[in-house]
Amino acid sequence: MKKTEHLKLNSVKFGVSGGIVYSLFILLISIFSNVFPSWENLIFECYGFFGYNVTSFLGFLLGIIYSFIDGFLVLFFLSWIYNRLN
Repeated sequence: MKKTEHLKLNSVKFGVSGGIVYSLFILLISIFSNVFPSWENLIFECYGFFGYNVTSFLGFLLGIIYSFIDGFLVLFFLSWIYNRLN
């Protein structure tokens, strides 16, 4: 029986792409939360303890940075686990 080759994922590139996508998602929700104030609660429940706030630029920037870190870590470890299981 012939052994098939499995695709190896580049964990760092996968993590960076996840961080970028997730931080863009948080950026859009932050912008739209000025139009729909109830949307701010979606992010504030996750990042409010870390200083996220739509009304200040520093809080807005912190939310984007934390979301990049979250997206990076999640997809980095998912691809790392995928590579280890193959």
